[in-house]
Amino acid sequence: MGIGARITAIFGLGALLLSFSMGGLSYFTTRHFLLAERESAAQNQAFANALLVRSSLASGYTHYASLLASLDGASGSNSILVRKSKAYYPSSSITEASIPAALRREVFQGNAATQTYISQAHGHQPQIVVGVPIPSVDAEYFEVFSLADLGHTLRVLGVTLLGTGVVTTLLGLALGRFASRRSLRPLSAVSRAAVAI
Repeated sequence: MGIGARITAIFGLGALLLSFSMGGLSYFTTRHFLLAERESAAQNQAFANALLVRSSLASGYTHYASLLASLDGASGSNSILVRKSKAYYPSSSITEASIPAALRREVFQGNAATQTYISQAHGHQPQIVVGVPIPSVDAEYFEVFSLADLGHTLRVLGVTLLGTGVVTTLLGLALGRFASRRSLRPLSAVSRAAVAI
């Protein structure tokens, strides 16, 4: 490998490492903050809906499916109510079995819990589930939020950063080639003179 090729390779490798490390850092930082923001919003929504459920149950309301359907329509999520060990849900798309067992156990023990997971039943889509115990009415409330839109956003971001990394690497190679030609130009004259002698 000649000196010019080595210089070009060093520039290209430097651009590759720099662009992909910055791209990876940007991706994972953005992913972390978007996910944390979405989890916080999901928790706030689930706690607010759990208060509505508690008020309705305390007043003697027994039309559980219609109550949950009204909550789902307002928030675009899926709700499950477990009261006296019996589960109620407005649609069959999300059932008690859809919720991770560890989170269910945590909520049944009286602790609020949140978990992000991949739903096998919904095309391997990421989802957030929030579970809230409501001991005053002997119930547990679960709310499941889809992260499909966030997954799409992160895929677009990932492809964009990958494309940017490739372009940056190509520009680094072009700059390396230009720099090697420019820096080796005086040596070529010396080389020609040496050959002539």
